[in-house]
Amino acid sequence: MKGYPCTPIEYASRPYKGVINLNEAFVATIQFYTGKGYTGLFDVTNRFNNQAHMDNYINLMCRKKGWSLDEVWMLRNI
Repeated sequence: MKGYPCTPIEYASRPYKGVINLNEAFVATIQFYTGKGYTGLFDVTNRFNNQAHMDNYINLMCRKKGWSLDEVWMLRNI
């Protein structure tokens, strides 16, 4: 797993979904800390082709929006 320049990250998968293969397409929910609004959090659920695709998306949001990564939940393989 790659390190992210914005913050340390915590990967978690929901136990009732089973094992997630990161080399195949999967659905994940990513939570970012924005520092704005009531809670300062923003969640996005998206389909990713593999882990590198998800890593690129996270780095893009950290770089373009200035958000920090809070948590990642792997939901299921497609």
